[in-house]
Amino acid sequence: MPTTDSLPMGEAFSTGFNKFKENALLLIAVTVIAGALPAFVTRVGQHIHDSWLLDVAGWAVTVTLELGVISIAIRILNEDRVELANLFDVFPRVPFAIVASFVASIAVAFGLLLLLVPGIIVALRLQFVGYAILEGHGPIESIQRSWEMTRGFGLDLFLLALLMLAVFVLGVICLLVGTLVALPVMAIAQAFVYRFLKARYEARYPAAAQA
Repeated sequence: MPTTDSLPMGEAFSTGFNKFKENALLLIAVTVIAGALPAFVTRVGQHIHDSWLLDVAGWAVTVTLELGVISIAIRILNEDRVELANLFDVFPRVPFAIVASFVASIAVAFGLLLLLVPGIIVALRLQFVGYAILEGHGPIESIQRSWEMTRGFGLDLFLLALLMLAVFVLGVICLLVGTLVALPVMAIAQAFVYRFLKARYEARYPAAAQA
């Protein structure tokens, strides 16, 4: 069980960068697709009257790709075989993710109404819902697991978010091309942090590992 009370942020980002170098072409392709498909659906919707169905479709596409990116990041960390098709083999879990995303969004929005800070806290604590969804948990259970796993790490998660933002801004400064590196590194770093929190949580509550 990890004994540290702090998130291993440095290790997370160094692992993210090293894994990116090992899988650069695949991760660049994933990043381009994950960015282009939702943008394409949105662009089509702008030219269609009463496009609420496309709005829903765009949301579903975004959720699917978010799950796909998580799946690929976890596979890379686990040194499993990974290919571009893994971006789309998460479809069976998409309905659960949509429900979880909707509930979490309401929780975040409600928190934002309470003078902003509570909403930020909720968003930070629920950022790992998608990981639990991919592990086979239901929407509400996934929200609960993310909330419990992140207990006591609020400040660390805020600092992690600031680091993520700094990495992204650096990628943008590098003529936008840098985002093709920054975004995959961020995804793997976040997956690394999730794996750390999950191990710590399941070591503290062994029954959770069997759930």
